[in-house]
Amino acid sequence: MNKKNIVKKIVYYLSSVLALFSNKKLNNVNFKIDTILKNHPLFEKDTFNNNFVFEKVDLCCVVPFFNVKQEFIDDCLLSLINQKTKYSYKIICINDGSIDNTKEKIQKYVDIYPNKIMMISQENGGISRARNKGISYANCDYIGFIDQDDWVDELYIEKLLNIAKKNNIDIVKCTHSVYKNDKKISTFALKDDLINHEIGIKIFEYSGMIWSGIYRRNIFDKIRFPIEYWYEDMISRFLIYRMGNSFASISESLYCKRKHENNASITIWQKENVKCIDHLYLVENLTFYSMDLNKFDKVTCKNLMNELGAFFLWRIKNLPKKIQKSAFYEASEFINKIKIDISLFSKLELQIYDSYINKKFKKWKYLSWKQWSIIKE
Repeated sequence: MNKKNIVKKIVYYLSSVLALFSNKKLNNVNFKIDTILKNHPLFEKDTFNNNFVFEKVDLCCVVPFFNVKQEFIDDCLLSLINQKTKYSYKIICINDGSIDNTKEKIQKYVDIYPNKIMMISQENGGISRARNKGISYANCDYIGFIDQDDWVDELYIEKLLNIAKKNNIDIVKCTHSVYKNDKKISTFALKDDLINHEIGIKIFEYSGMIWSGIYRRNIFDKIRFPIEYWYEDMISRFLIYRMGNSFASISESLYCKRKHENNASITIWQKENVKCIDHLYLVENLTFYSMDLNKFDKVTCKNLMNELGAFFLWRIKNLPKKIQKSAFYEASEFINKIKIDISLFSKLELQIYDSYINKKFKKWKYLSWKQWSIIKE
């Protein structure tokens, strides 16, 4: 390590220590955040209407598409078409207002496999609207979501539904692997596990991503994906996992996530855009909706503090400091307005909570970075 880097580390360490013991409160913030989504509803009025047009099947796979490469469409749809399974299933493709020839590419598969695939086209409305449209057509016992860039193992449906059907499980998740340039670069490993009750604290052992799993269809009777927000998958830990009464995971890697430069999940994390503060507004709205569903408990509170710690900081870290402070101040106001059960909080989560209660921005930032380093280990 060169001298310059050593000096940087010393300065960072000293500033972190000072931040941790700082008593300075953030009382007045000159820069006010004003975005469209601050009071934006989670769901659209007609989002819970169903449009069943085929007989009930065991599983529906909802796949939103928007301006997709031919090879990605082929990999995704062929992996679903060629499933080795005894179960009935339907692939629901949502063409989300593509302006290239994506619609025509999908239609070719619909023409060849009309009993397996259907396509619905809509004006471009984003991935949440596309998924919600797919849910409305999904006449099934279980539903799953596949991203347009990804593909699944030929036994994906068979193995997940075997677990779900034989054990009467509401949610089944599997290990997933990440590929870049057709080479596996990482694996998010799960254990073989059956939880025959509400998932509770074990919620934090599982990825919040909606793909790589199947869900009992009736879980979505009162839930849809948030419209117009970034980070819509946040709904998984807040609501979807909590609505299930039983949960299972499979250690075998059955879902393949493709990583490339145009991945929404990659580009959004790198944004220097005030819309990153969607994270806060979505947390607020999901918190209030969980209260409406009687799911705001100690587990939700622990998840809340995780979302407003490391994840919130990571998403706003590229914004100007004055906007970061304003976002933190708004989050502090929110935390101070609701009653939070801290009984499951770790020592670090308690410290982050205290920084919000006392509006200590520097302390929160230091502690949230510390939390992020633990998450990434």
